[in-house]
Amino acid sequence: RNHIWDPKMSLNVSLHPLVIMNVSDQYTRTKVQNKKATRVVGALFGRQQGRNVEIFNSFELAYIEDPRTKSIKLKTEYIVAQEELYKKLFPQFEVIGWYSSSDKSEPSKDDEKIHKLMSQYNENPLYLILNVTPSIESTLPVSLYEGFTQIVQNTPVFKFDKVPFRIGTVEAERISMEDVAKSTDTMGSQSKFCANIASTLNAVKMLKKKLEILLKMIQKEPKLLQDSQIIRKMSYISSRLP
Repeated sequence: RNHIWDPKMSLNVSLHPLVIMNVSDQYTRTKVQNKKATRVVGALFGRQQGRNVEIFNSFELAYIEDPRTKSIKLKTEYIVAQEELYKKLFPQFEVIGWYSSSDKSEPSKDDEKIHKLMSQYNENPLYLILNVTPSIESTLPVSLYEGFTQIVQNTPVFKFDKVPFRIGTVEAERISMEDVAKSTDTMGSQSKFCANIASTLNAVKMLKKKLEILLKMIQKEPKLLQDSQIIRKMSYISSRLP
């Protein structure tokens, strides 16, 4: 069900950073796995009191794509299972709406069908779009919409209306975001975490080369195994292996 739109009934929406990070991660991960840009879809989770909405989290949704029309059909049974799971931990939370990646910042005709389907889980769901091809001038490639029905010439017409939102955070999120920001170098090209991983990988490669040298040496000179001092050193090296 979609409400009859009233411009005076504006929503007060607070979007938490975790949602944006989840959607971005899902899109990036899916693109790498499929080796091409693939649309991602999911549900928004949070709480709503009247016209005050707070979107705290999200979860991914699987779908089936029609190869001919490119339209998608959600696997709705997963939504029910995930909502029940979330409510065990956060009983005051509910499905607030859904999200999708897109190469545009505006909803498409196909989005209308999915939006009406999501109305089964929330009377008036919100729709978040992550624009994966933002312009240079764009500050945050995220747009939020709500659906509404408008009477045009005595005929109900479904439309999307853009909803303003603010970024809301709790203390734990602020600490996490600050840590992420600090872990990136000044050029923004590589995080400290990636640098540490690269350093560890190089050390493991070097250890592997030295072990291969030792193995070849023993295979060539089996008598070395009779030297207790060499055996002790090899045992020490082996104990250092992860």
